Amino acid sequence: MTNATHVNLPCPGTIAISPLTAAGHRGPLWTFVVHGREPAQRPDRRIALTDSELQTKHAILVGYQSGVSPIHDRLAATYSKPEELFWSVPLDDM
Repeated sequence: MTNATHVNLPCPGTIAISPLTAAGHRGPLWTFVVHGREPAQRPDRRIALTDSELQTKHAILVGYQSGVSPIHDRLAATYSKPEELFWSVPLDDM
C-alpha cells in the first residue's frame, strides 16, 4: 500500500485508519494528491470544479506559493486544474 500523496513512500496508514475503523467506518477512504506524482491507477472519482471554484483554488495556491520557496513557485500553474481527482483506499486492505 502506498500513500497517494507520496507514492514513493510506504504508508501503513495506522494514524488515519485506526480511528476510522475504531469508529465503525466501513466505507472506503478517499485520498488525493496534494503534490507530487499521481498513483499509477486511474482515479476512482473525478469532480469537476466550477469556474468560481477553480478561480478560488488558483488564488489560494498563488497566495500560498508567494514567498514560501522557489520550489513552490509553480504550484498554482501546476495544480490549478478544472477537476479534482480522488482514489479509493479500501479499509479492508489495511
